[in-house]
Amino acid sequence: MKQYQAVLFDLDGTLVDTQRGIIFCFEQTFAQFGVALGENQLKRYLGPPLRESFGEHLPQDMVEQAVEKYRALYDRCGIEQAQVFDGVLPMLKALKERGIVTAVATSKMHEAAQKVLEYFHLSEYFDVIQGASRDSSLDTKTAVMQRVLEHPALKGCRAVMVGDREHDLTGAANCGIDAVGCMYGYAQPGELEAGETVYLADTPQDLTKWLMQSCLSKGASYE
Repeated sequence: MKQYQAVLFDLDGTLVDTQRGIIFCFEQTFAQFGVALGENQLKRYLGPPLRESFGEHLPQDMVEQAVEKYRALYDRCGIEQAQVFDGVLPMLKALKERGIVTAVATSKMHEAAQKVLEYFHLSEYFDVIQGASRDSSLDTKTAVMQRVLEHPALKGCRAVMVGDREHDLTGAANCGIDAVGCMYGYAQPGELEAGETVYLADTPQDLTKWLMQSCLSKGASYE
């Protein structure tokens, strides 16, 4: 069994249930451009990069404008509609106590991710917090994860990515690390099962148990 010394977490749908706020902000933003989508259609955009999501329905010259409108709206009212998944806080505390290096790697803009984590008093449990850039220079999940893996805190660590969408699994594969899928998140039916994972967690409690069995502190040696 592989042993990991660092854990990268997605944010939306993995640590925090942000579905209500994200769907609301997507719905309101699309409406400003005359696009009406139902809730089930909007659920597809829980996790992927914003430019990719808006690009499916808007001309390319409108995508940046939509991204900015969405971000401004989410900053005003999105966080208040979110909540931490039950079991996440005890999991992060357990990892911290064991000396595991922890990081957030999210497609959410860096400043927004930082604000969400601070709002729920979770930022103290992470050694590295990395989100997307405001422009497109750091926009894909792969690019965000690569930036995290380059951080000095993860030097010499075997890392695993934990997320709830195919973008998390693809990013992990592109970066050469293993991935764990969170079945309690926002994946479409069969999405995570079709990807390459070392484990599929049904609940945060289930995820915690697996991580406690699979992680060692940075100072420990691998099996």
